[in-house]
Amino acid sequence: MWTHQLKPETLTLIERLARPEALSAFAARDEGTAEEQALLAIEPYLIATGASQAHRQEYRWFARELLQIMRTAPADEITACFELLIGKWAGFGLPSEILELQTRAIITRLLSGSASNAQ
Repeated sequence: MWTHQLKPETLTLIERLARPEALSAFAARDEGTAEEQALLAIEPYLIATGASQAHRQEYRWFARELLQIMRTAPADEITACFELLIGKWAGFGLPSEILELQTRAIITRLLSGSASNAQ
């Protein structure tokens, strides 16, 4: 089974995400808006890496799966779920370092938007 050991900066973001107030604010967001924000967060990485159209679609699927985990996984299982997800897509041939950078970008973007959307 593929897994990926997350870096400390990613673990710190996941700890912030796993707080009850952050998870409830995220869950209250419109699903389409959250997906749009996640895809905007990864776009710079797709451009910088020169990803092919096929790989761009795979990164987008990764982002959608990441959002699904954020919506459904219990707070105490999010880290393990993210490690498995990154490992899965690394097993499909995507670089785990890029996947982890994208994970941080998505979490950061969504956390920064949660406060304003939770009002």
